Amino acid sequence: MPFDYERLRREITWARAERDLGYREGDPVNIAYLCVDRHVEAGRGDRLAMIHEGHEGELRPFTFLDLQQLTNGWAHFLRGNALIRPLDRVCLFLDKVPELYIGFLGILKTGAVVEPLFSAFGEDALVARMLDSRAAAIITQRRHLGKVRKARERLPDLKTIIVIDHDEDGKKLREGEVGFRMMDHREDRFPIAATFAESPSVLHYTSGTTGNPKGVQRDTGGYAVALAASMRHIFDCKPGEAYFSTSDIGWVV
Repeated sequence: MPFDYERLRREITWARAERDLGYREGDPVNIAYLCVDRHVEAGRGDRLAMIHEGHEGELRPFTFLDLQQLTNGWAHFLRGNALIRPLDRVCLFLDKVPELYIGFLGILKTGAVVEPLFSAFGEDALVARMLDSRAAAIITQRRHLGKVRKARERLPDLKTIIVIDHDEDGKKLREGEVGFRMMDHREDRFPIAATFAESPSVLHYTSGTTGNPKGVQRDTGGYAVALAASMRHIFDCKPGEAYFSTSDIGWVV
């Protein structure tokens, strides 16, 4: 029997994606809640949510409950220690480690805006983007800390540098730098920020090859609905299946 594309065309609607997410127009919505907490509330906390594979092939599985507790830990730390407030821009300048993806969702729980930065950027590329966005904080690691420290001298709005592996080499952090070991900061609860459809969520910058990098700001409602529709109808992902990606989230692809 030939595939009924006309029927599929009728079925693919934004309303279908909204129903999949349990979203209703005008309601508060938070992308981190949609990605993590709603699954825990629906009894899927023990299901596998993410598998991280390191450079040597080592696997680290995370359930939805793991992600809920760890994103809560990030959010508590960002709000309480780094004094991050809604709409602050928080940069992620990390290799493809678990803290990158889980920290992304933790930032969104505070109502702040995530600004992913390509892990191969140099000092000038960092300054161009962070100066334009007036970033309040950056999450990084020791191997990139030297570039961040040099860039900081030219970033008057940057208040806090968060280092995820601060204690690995025995060197002390400097003023304005704080350490954070994600796996030591699990929290059962966090008051997730009530964002709305047009609230900003992610700020991505273009490559800058044809001029100054341009910031592309994602909203919340449309971004979430479009992603849900894409995963269902374009990537054809179903519960229990794995979606593999090796892309750097700091590069617009």
